[in-house]
Amino acid sequence: TIDNLSTREKMSSIKKIATLAAVALIAGCGGGSGGNTNSADTASLGIQGDAVKGPMAKAKISLYKTTAEGKQGDLLQETTSDDKGHYSATVKGHSGIVIAVASVMVGTTMYDEATGQTITPASAFTMRASFSAEAGKTYSAQINPFTDLATASALAKPGGLTATNVAQANKDAAESLSF
Repeated sequence: TIDNLSTREKMSSIKKIATLAAVALIAGCGGGSGGNTNSADTASLGIQGDAVKGPMAKAKISLYKTTAEGKQGDLLQETTSDDKGHYSATVKGHSGIVIAVASVMVGTTMYDEATGQTITPASAFTMRASFSAEAGKTYSAQINPFTDLATASALAKPGGLTATNVAQANKDAAESLSF
């Protein structure tokens, strides 16, 4: 069990999980419909994944669409991660960029890699992921420090969260981490 591992072994395991989560995001969320269009189509968009900086248990997961200016727009759906940081949601009739935000609410905990302890993160702590999505498909969207960095990078580019900027930022993050 994890309790029988040394701190070094726990940290190594968490780093491997975070790395695999980032790879899963980049591999699982590529593509999409290209652009920030919102389809009137009522097909369901399935999104599932994990909020991990150490698993974020009982975190609020908010899924947003983007504005025409490439910024975070209207809320599409909210859900709560389970005890292992996993979440799943279904959104009706959306195609375009999705921003997944993991945030702290009452009862949220996470595993602190530095101390090996379960902690309550600061109330303002959040992480994001962004990806292109198409109604009628299912996506795996891992939310972790790497995907948060990629989302910040896409937001900083001219035009903000466009399909091109999001794809390039996710690709750059993967390449810089040698994935």
